Amino acid sequence: MQVERTLHGQPARLYAAMPAARAVLQELKHHLGLRMTLLSDPSWRSHRAFGLVRGRLSEVMLAPASWRSYARAIGLGRFHFPRQDILQLGGVALIVNGQQVVWLHRSQTSTDYAPPAEILAQVRRAHTSGETT
Repeated sequence: MQVERTLHGQPARLYAAMPAARAVLQELKHHLGLRMTLLSDPSWRSHRAFGLVRGRLSEVMLAPASWRSYARAIGLGRFHFPRQDILQLGGVALIVNGQQVVWLHRSQTSTDYAPPAEILAQVRRAHTSGETT
């Protein structure tokens, strides 16, 4: 949600690919108040195409940062037991003209998110260089 707020009003469209069914994603979108498009990818094909890997159990479940994240989610009432591959790591890709990847962040752990300021800087760089997002 922080990325969505950061990019609001910028020359970019925001999408997220997740393995859940469309109905589940629509419920999630409504629950979190998201405006972005959520894409259903139960085969994880998009993750593999971008070279996003599976983490180790120690990186995903046992790292101190993960426990802080779980505690925060529980405190906010947003913790849900995962229904998919909990070891699959995510990432962020900036794609221009619907086909060219101009920037890619691959998460190294389950709490390694691309900083919203960095994503915004990359969007602005692509826009000022004449590329379209």
